Amino acid sequence: MSFLDQLVSKVSDGNISSFSELAAKGRENAAGTSGVSEDSADDADVDFFMAFDEPKLAHVTCDVLNVREGPSKENVRIGQLKRGAEIQVTACCDEWLQIKFNDQDAFVFAMYTDYEAPEYKVTASVLNIRKGPGTDTDKIGSLPQGTVVRALAENKGWVKILNGKQIGYVSRDYLA
Repeated sequence: MSFLDQLVSKVSDGNISSFSELAAKGRENAAGTSGVSEDSADDADVDFFMAFDEPKLAHVTCDVLNVREGPSKENVRIGQLKRGAEIQVTACCDEWLQIKFNDQDAFVFAMYTDYEAPEYKVTASVLNIRKGPGTDTDKIGSLPQGTVVRALAENKGWVKILNGKQIGYVSRDYLA
């Protein structure tokens, strides 16, 4: 089960109340034992990619974290980082983080870092939350102006968000 699938499951069950809580529980459960981490990550096609204007600082929270050339455990391991290592996150790619490693783009599994997804504020008077990225998908809720949401990923004008216990998609045009 992928990180985002775990997120949806745990949030839907009411066992998790925030992204921070899920990330902390995931790190405790998956990296609670010593050894190399990220190989329990499911392999999946890339759905969303969100690049940052400025790198975001994060740290490794497991004993040893594999660094890969792409966002999948099937990609070649190009290095490892130890607990506490500082990383500069340049983008999110589903449950993977793109970082700079030895002057090249590389990827680490986000669950084993203290990375916090960016927050956005709703600028529209009412913003529809959709089941998928597009106006042709079902509306599953709405957000009033001023609501702060956590972005899980972004692609082609749509942002996958976590708002309380609800995961959905909103148009990037109405977030600041």
